[in-house]
This record gives sequence, C-alpha cells and structure tokens, in this order.
Amino acid sequence: MTTAITQDLVQFAVGLASAAGRIAMARFGLTVSHPKPDGSEVTDADEAVQEMITQRIAERYADHGVIGEEAIQAVSPLPDPAGVRYCWIIDPVDGTRNYARGFPAFATSIAVLDHGQPIVGVVRWHHTGQVFAATCDTVTTLDGAPVQASQRPLDSNLLIGAQLGAHHATQEIVTPWLKSWAVRNLGATAIHLALVAGGGLDGAYARDCRIWDLAAGALLIEQAGGRCTDLIGQPLFPIDPATCAKANYPFVAGGLRAHRILLEHFASRP
Repeated sequence: MTTAITQDLVQFAVGLASAAGRIAMARFGLTVSHPKPDGSEVTDADEAVQEMITQRIAERYADHGVIGEEAIQAVSPLPDPAGVRYCWIIDPVDGTRNYARGFPAFATSIAVLDHGQPIVGVVRWHHTGQVFAATCDTVTTLDGAPVQASQRPLDSNLLIGAQLGAHHATQEIVTPWLKSWAVRNLGATAIHLALVAGGGLDGAYARDCRIWDLAAGALLIEQAGGRCTDLIGQPLFPIDPATCAKANYPFVAGGLRAHRILLEHFASRP
C-alpha cells in the first residue's frame, strides 16, 4: 500500500461524503421514511445517497466491491466484495431516526478496506459540515487539521458516548457509569466514533453495531492515537467481506486511558 493510492482514495471519499451531504441537507425536513424488514427506518435520502455513492465508485473503481447498509444496486455492475482486494463500506445516513425527525445528528460514513483491513475512513457530520478523515498512513484530520484522541484524566468530567433507548440492553451496562462519568447518546454511532477521534468524546461503547457504522470510525480513532477494539480488547479487523454484512460488532473505543478503563469495566462483569 502506497501513500499515493490511499491519498487518491481518501480524496475521492471526502468528495463522496460532501455530495452525500448536499443530498441529505436538501431533503432534510422533507424526507419520506418507511420501515425495513428488521423494523429499522430507511428514508428516500438513505437510498438516494447510497445509490449515488455506489454508482460513482462503480464508474471510477470498477474492480472494487461495495457493502452498504441499504439494498441498492449500481447501474454499473460491481464485483462480489468477497472476491476483490478493495471493498468500500458505506453508511449513507447514519442516524436515520434522527434525520427523519429533524434532529441534526446524522452523518455519512465511508471506509475502504484492503483485504478486510480499513485503509481509508471518512465521516461527515452533515449539519455541522465537519469532515473527519484518515488513511492507514496518515494522522486523523478534522477539516484538514490534525486531531488527537483524548488523554483526559479519568474523572467525573469524562464524556462517554453510548447507545441508549427504551428497553435497550445497554442501559444495564451504562447505569453504573452514571455515578462516575457523563454519558451522551447522539443516536449516530459514526458520529460518536468521529468525536472520540477528535477528542470531543473521551470514549464510546456500542452493543449493537454493524460494519457500516464502525469501519470508518475505527480507523479514525486508531490514527488519532486511540483504540477501538472488541469488549475484551481484541482487534476488530481484519474482517471477512463475505460475512460482515450480517455480523454484529460490539466495541469499546477511546483515548488510551478511557479505553483501558472501559475494558476493565467489562472484564469485571460476569
């Protein structure tokens, strides 16, 4: 892998994310949503963004695979992700429930995997216009400026991003944390991960996470000096493109201090 290749890929991914933002913001407040078979929501903007991204990848990188959250096919055929070196992982609108209700926390997440390992990660928070980007051979940037994961002391000012919701199993995990730290839920895992990379959150945890939520943000954190692992500290990557779309990826992430204390919490549980 050369810097020239990753720079070409990340520049293209940033352009895709910006184009996704134009589509999403133009439809914000006007979009139509409907339930998917798994009960989650999808909007016409999710589908339009993924169709645009998939088609542009097919036009420029015809030998690359694509795995996206939505069931969209490019006009130009793409190869099976399991049989190619490079695979793009796309979440067209992470935070769809927020987006559909007019809550301004939603993003597009784009990653490129090389043999199952992230080499490019881009997350664009559309309402703010902030773009987090990294490659496997560069530091993470926010709007072009280098950022670092937090190394704050582990005190009551620690900010942890975590999934929460009515009857959500994460409540049992998070409740003890409330005695010591501040917990935030923006309803968009990709934003949580990007904020960890930029130091806005000290750590993050998700029990229910799909590869399109995770792939870009995990690289952002690692290249910002943090860690993103499974719940026992093992690497999440490389993954198998043949099976990753159906898998769940629980994770803990953070600056080195926060990541360590989150791992200790899980190690102490039955």
